[in-house]
Amino acid sequence: MPSYFPYPDSLDPLPDQIRKGLIPVGCCALLSVVATFLLLCWLTCRLVCWRQHYHTYVGYNQYVLLIFNLLLADFQQSLGFLITFHWIKENRIVAPTAACFAQSWLLHIGDVSSGFFVLAIAIHTWLAVIKGYKMSYTAFVTFVLVVWGLSVLLTLIGPALHGNLTYTRAGVWCWISTKYETERLWLHYLWIFIDEFGTILIYGSIFFYLRGQLKNIPENYAASSNRLTKATRYMIMYPMIYAILTLPIAAGRMAAMTGRVLPDMYYCVAGSLLTSCGWLDALLYTLTRQVLISSELDSAQKSYSRTAEPTNATGWEIYSLKKDIRHGARTVTITGGGDGGERDRDISPSERKRFNREHLRRSSSASVQDPSPLGSTDSIIKPAIGWSGVKAETKVEITIEHAHESDQESSRR
Repeated sequence: MPSYFPYPDSLDPLPDQIRKGLIPVGCCALLSVVATFLLLCWLTCRLVCWRQHYHTYVGYNQYVLLIFNLLLADFQQSLGFLITFHWIKENRIVAPTAACFAQSWLLHIGDVSSGFFVLAIAIHTWLAVIKGYKMSYTAFVTFVLVVWGLSVLLTLIGPALHGNLTYTRAGVWCWISTKYETERLWLHYLWIFIDEFGTILIYGSIFFYLRGQLKNIPENYAASSNRLTKATRYMIMYPMIYAILTLPIAAGRMAAMTGRVLPDMYYCVAGSLLTSCGWLDALLYTLTRQVLISSELDSAQKSYSRTAEPTNATGWEIYSLKKDIRHGARTVTITGGGDGGERDRDISPSERKRFNREHLRRSSSASVQDPSPLGSTDSIIKPAIGWSGVKAETKVEITIEHAHESDQESSRR
């Protein structure tokens, strides 16, 4: 017969109150496991088979990848809480056992990594909105790998130092033993507090920045400001869910560090909220994925035009107002053309050559002219290769910018 740690490192049998309190914890964990697993499978299929759904590789959308990794962290945490059903079935929580070690490991790495990726979403949003900066793809992938490496390291240190003595019963589930409060602080509590307070500070600064900027936006830039506000609001929801649902467990851990003993039912309620992060994040992404990823409309119809900025065919990217609002700038775009219908067949070969010559003439003349703050561009799109007719699209773009006072004075001289 295997020997287990004595009370309080093990609890055999479970009191009836704890047994009943663990049922909602397990149910919320099951819901989160199913929701995050299905969404991760769906996202993985879209990342692998992206050519069937998108114009460009959706994996270049950094927000989608951040949410993917957040869901992966939530999935591990939910798996840990799912082991609650094992304790209910056994009517005890005992250590050292494989179930206790697995639950402790999954809860630790899930807590730490989910907090890191919530903070990463906050930092990424702050850089995009306030600084107008976006990491290169290589730097972004390196950053994600560093986050996972740090999460694994913080989870591995405890067992490496203390072996199977590390994970025992801790309240109503298994985690780091109460004998190792220092390890709890430096390997878990500290990082969770940094994630929570860092996220609050970052989004507080974004809120006040946007409130000041949106007051000064001209009416003709209302569409751009609305896009920015909508995109930022969606990204704020993820850390809001994390902060609200992790606050009870964080408060309980802080109280435990001061020597205050909270009832076990408090941790049952806090655990139910904590493990709900997974299914709520999955639900939020499902409701907002049409904003994150555009798969139905053509990129020319779905994206918007910005001077010196490429359009985004795979969805939106949050950007700074500084990039989009220039002093006195006005842009009007008029687009027209056919889709290769009857009009294409009426174009004769001679007319087609004339179209091409006209296009080359206008392109060469436009290339030698100096850019003007007050001008227009008229371009003819060349016929598509392999088509029997000609698809012509005329695009007139008029840009008007008021000259600065210094430029006006120099011109008068």
